[in-house]
Amino acid sequence: MCSFFSFIGGYLTYSIIAKEGAYLAVGCVTASVCVGGFVPHAISDYGCLATQGFYTNRLYADWSFELFYKNQPAHKIVEKLLEKDENHGYRQCIIMDKSGQTAGHTGKYNEDFCGHICQQNLAVAGNRLKDTSVLKTMIESYQQNHNLSLSERLILSLEAGFKAGGDKKGAISAAIKVVHFEQSPIDLRIDQSNGSALFDALKALNKAYFKEDFQDFLQSIPTDSQPTKAGNK
Repeated sequence: MCSFFSFIGGYLTYSIIAKEGAYLAVGCVTASVCVGGFVPHAISDYGCLATQGFYTNRLYADWSFELFYKNQPAHKIVEKLLEKDENHGYRQCIIMDKSGQTAGHTGKYNEDFCGHICQQNLAVAGNRLKDTSVLKTMIESYQQNHNLSLSERLILSLEAGFKAGGDKKGAISAAIKVVHFEQSPIDLRIDQSNGSALFDALKALNKAYFKEDFQDFLQSIPTDSQPTKAGNK
């Protein structure tokens, strides 16, 4: 069982990680500012994860990347993280490897409701939530909107979680990260907003990202597959 705390700090958060073909993606929302700097992490062709919890440990990303490069499966990575972190009871994470296998950890000292759901190519996690319906609603939304772009699906999933009760302290910041070996990353962050306005701002930013002039620019700059690209050169 998770334990209750009244502490408002940390990244007591809900998040989603997903894989569609060669795309890896992470989305997250919290009642603190600047969630994009601490929770979502992804590296094209290797894996992605969300690091959150009562005392968020962003170093889980660095440690996981080292293991991704060694082609370790998600469940082994989680095992290694917990071995390395003596305070893992305060952490929460969900991890996906390049094959779409997922694994998670919810430490016993996170605030109720807390938990995670792991599936092939999809996982969700949260703490300080209204109840488990928040996570289930996020999955349902993501699966039902399969006709939309990956970034749109993540945003709608996070918004569905918010409408289902979300973080009991509210929604202040959100972030979306989508990576692909042959494309520039989608890295969207709303560092401070409030409630439903947060999702309106995230949707507007996503729309601006896909405007033709910005997409033309993205087509001209380096990617992981073309690290020296400059226009058509």
